[in-house]
Amino acid sequence: MKLPTRTSPQVISFASSLPLGGESIGRVVHTDGGAFIEPPKYKFHNAYFSVVDEKTKELIHFEKDIGDLYSGLAEYKAIEWAIENIKERPLTIKSDCRVAISWAKKGSRMSSQFRVLPLNLERVNLCWQHENLADDWNAQNHSPKKSKKFYIDRFYEKNNRRFTKNIVRTPKFRI
Repeated sequence: MKLPTRTSPQVISFASSLPLGGESIGRVVHTDGGAFIEPPKYKFHNAYFSVVDEKTKELIHFEKDIGDLYSGLAEYKAIEWAIENIKERPLTIKSDCRVAISWAKKGSRMSSQFRVLPLNLERVNLCWQHENLADDWNAQNHSPKKSKKFYIDRFYEKNNRRFTKNIVRTPKFRI
């Protein structure tokens, strides 16, 4: 199996309410959401999402600091925003989060801590696409992708400075 790349993005279409054949693709948008998470507590914070038009490759909507939300929930919020605010139908929404796509179709489980409802997908097609346009926009403008090592080193660098100020040096005694 060939891994998806920038030149050949893997797109998986999920069931939707669009009739088979007969209707054109219509408007296509890419959605992406996320949240920042850093050591030592690894708690999600400052969630955000964006919606980008495929044809013009321009940002349609960006919302930052929507709360301390799980990144999958931020992705769901991006899909929800696109469905509620883009009136053109048929609408194809490409997202890189299978959890958000599943929640948009069926809602979350009753036992889930997130408790999200299914969205109205009338004449809406949901597709999974890794590294879509909205993901690229977020990486360039809001949340640059850095390695885990970068964040861990930054954490220790910041905290080591704080800890070294409080260390009292005592002379070594030989007995």
